Amino acid sequence: MSTIRNAVLLYRPSLSIWTARKLDKDESAKVNKDNGAIDGAANVHKQLLPDSKELKAVQKWDNAFRTFIYTSTLPWDDCGWRAGAVGRHMEFMAEVGDRLLMGEALVDAFICAYAEAINRAESKLGRMFKRSEYPGVNEVKLKFKFTVDTMPIPNAEDFRVIEGGVPKAEVERLVQQAQAAVEQKVQAGVKEAYERLYEVVAAMANTLEQYGNKTVKKFNDSLVDNIAKLVEVMPALNLTNDAHLAALASDARQLAAYAAVDLRQNPTVRTAAIVEARTLATKFKGYVAASIPATLEPPPTVAATHIVIDEASAFKPVPPAKRALFADML
Repeated sequence: MSTIRNAVLLYRPSLSIWTARKLDKDESAKVNKDNGAIDGAANVHKQLLPDSKELKAVQKWDNAFRTFIYTSTLPWDDCGWRAGAVGRHMEFMAEVGDRLLMGEALVDAFICAYAEAINRAESKLGRMFKRSEYPGVNEVKLKFKFTVDTMPIPNAEDFRVIEGGVPKAEVERLVQQAQAAVEQKVQAGVKEAYERLYEVVAAMANTLEQYGNKTVKKFNDSLVDNIAKLVEVMPALNLTNDAHLAALASDARQLAAYAAVDLRQNPTVRTAAIVEARTLATKFKGYVAASIPATLEPPPTVAATHIVIDEASAFKPVPPAKRALFADML
């Protein structure tokens, strides 16, 4: 239990974004009346700032930040806490810090443009415009809040300090129950890491094979990029330092070295990638629900288009200056 507690940290993002949407009671009543419907049958929600590119930029950032958090961590509980390996904490929080600063800058830009956005909304909304529905600048700014909390895994041994009439046997039961719950969550997290990696590897094999058979007409660069991105964060997802998972990620790194343009245009390169991806997918047997069969023939040699990435240089340490910048978040 102590080994797990020393290897895993928990993170919980909290993002509050103003949607600038409001229920228009008058229009809602009109729609219901015009259609012979009862009150409440339909509701009309209006965008208070329908053409604010600054607000849309904040909302787009919000979606990207959430995606970053979810891809860089693993689910832990139903309260929003996510798990990540301690060894990647500094890099993770440095990235979090950069992204939060970007979000705050976008909010500042929106606040500066807020008054003008209201004026434009008056002409865009017509009779639905009501200036009284727009909060003041200071109130609006308080509607945006971005934080990421961090904490260690709770210590089950804390139950042993309980005093006040709880039988020792019950305390021991609580300790064992808490320890088992942590073990279960960690194993569930590692299982998801296996499944995430398998999905992108299998997707490459299946897509390229169907592309060669003309079933799939085209594919995006993300077919390769998704593998590269996942391999990059896999050390943070490998909560138990699982050697087999690390080896699979290392093999997947070589798949990410293929160029999407070569996979589209060069049948020889594409065949090599299919065989390599299918062979790698079979190594997930017993770790995921299903695996695809390996091609028996060896892949052709295409050294000119397949670049091996030096793993030792793939992860760069966070510069001391950058760590200091976000020291209050660590």
